[in-house]
Amino acid sequence: MAVNTLLGIGNSALFANQTALNVTGNNIANVDTEGYSRQTVRFDDLRPQDSRPGQIGQGVYAAEIYRNFNRFVENSFLNRFTQQQRWSEQSTILQSVQSIFNEANTDGIRNIALKRGLMIRHIAKLKIRFSGARTATRMIII
Repeated sequence: MAVNTLLGIGNSALFANQTALNVTGNNIANVDTEGYSRQTVRFDDLRPQDSRPGQIGQGVYAAEIYRNFNRFVENSFLNRFTQQQRWSEQSTILQSVQSIFNEANTDGIRNIALKRGLMIRHIAKLKIRFSGARTATRMIII
């Protein structure tokens, strides 16, 4: 094995590990960044050289930088996000219902409900007064 081959193998290892150090530095720099996930380098060997006694390795290279993915954390985040959207939508709907009930004009649902409540109280008082009256008379009042 020639000295150049040895230096080439060492050179490829240094470059691959330089990439790994860069990725590690990036992970450290983004440790407090919301939504950032750790990255890792996947090393792969260079194509070996065929020789008479067998294959001789040519070194290593950084094949891929991949994002570490945790399905549990991702599902928890998506679940929380979905719940937040649900409550936000429900709040919007309830605010529109509240605005209908708090209408300033006299034709609003709030005023109709108040009038209905007053009528029911009035009917209840009439029932007490006419408790001896016939059923048909009470039904006409109701």
